[in-house]
Amino acid sequence: MAPGDGGPLALPVAAASVVRPQSFENLIDRSQLVVIGQAAERTCVWEDGRIITYSRVAIEQTVVGTAPQVLWIRTLGGEVGELGQSVDGEASLELGRATLLFLEPAPGGTFAVAARAQGQFFIDARPSGRILRPHPAMGAFMVRGPRDLVVPAADRLKTRFVDDAARDIRARWEANHARK
Repeated sequence: MAPGDGGPLALPVAAASVVRPQSFENLIDRSQLVVIGQAAERTCVWEDGRIITYSRVAIEQTVVGTAPQVLWIRTLGGEVGELGQSVDGEASLELGRATLLFLEPAPGGTFAVAARAQGQFFIDARPSGRILRPHPAMGAFMVRGPRDLVVPAADRLKTRFVDDAARDIRARWEANHARK
């Protein structure tokens, strides 16, 4: 018997995904909104055999796009009862923690973080000002060849002051939308 045919050597089906680094420009181009906000509430539910977390985010600043004062962000993984699911490379919103989010539309009038953890930057307060820090779940990217030579948005934005990064994001957004 072959693996997977139900016999004694049957193996469970495994699923995986490949994450490609997103450039600063691509991250902005695929986003409908870029905001600074804080998760104020969250709820986890089962949907289609997986746990989904919905976080209500209070908007501190809309960098680009049009956002309500409060919106719901949908992320993969979470905890329901005693069972939890973790999704490597997924954005995760910590209650009360300021974060810069690149957002795209998701089901039911919610939003998803564009490019998963690549589209989320924590905001750290320092004596010199507020700076950006990439989401730790993003991991590192391996360059295999010339086709893969993309400067990840995280490399361009890490340790940048929030106001400087917001200015660059707006400039790219306006240039992109002027072409359309």
